[in-house]
Amino acid sequence: MQVEGVYTAVVTPFDDADVVDADALAQLVEHIAAGGGEGIVALGTVGDGMSVDLAERRLVLDAVRDAAAGRCGLIGGATALTTREAIRNATLVREAGYGCAMVAPPPYLLPTPGDLAAHFRAVAEESGIPVLLYDYPERVGVQVGFDVLDALVDVPGVIGLKEAAGDIARIVEL
Repeated sequence: MQVEGVYTAVVTPFDDADVVDADALAQLVEHIAAGGGEGIVALGTVGDGMSVDLAERRLVLDAVRDAAAGRCGLIGGATALTTREAIRNATLVREAGYGCAMVAPPPYLLPTPGDLAAHFRAVAEESGIPVLLYDYPERVGVQVGFDVLDALVDVPGVIGLKEAAGDIARIVEL
């Protein structure tokens, strides 16, 4: 998958009973797609990707895909506390028909650069879907550093980096 253009990170709406509101989600996606949105990110940071259960994850992925109806690119969040869960989440993203999975470092765990490279490599190689790395150190406690990127440069399943560290100098350096 070639990720080009502006992708909108969509929120996951919940109703008053704290159940995913698939109808409201479909309306959000319709608004983005009908307005010419080039792509949608489901289950990212603003989409409650770390707080939904497995059934809700499937529901969100399917609802976004169905509402987008092939009109724009789709990226599904797959970040998890463990590599095994991230592989499972990325596999769900693939099975739902998305173009790639977005994966941040496991939050809370503070992996070393070597551990982080191994994590991303495993997700990319075992899930069967291209992986977009997500660098958001304020949320997860570690940065996807140049040593991690260097370790992954030859992994075919790693296709890019969403840089959200908020450091313009880093963007230039990247």
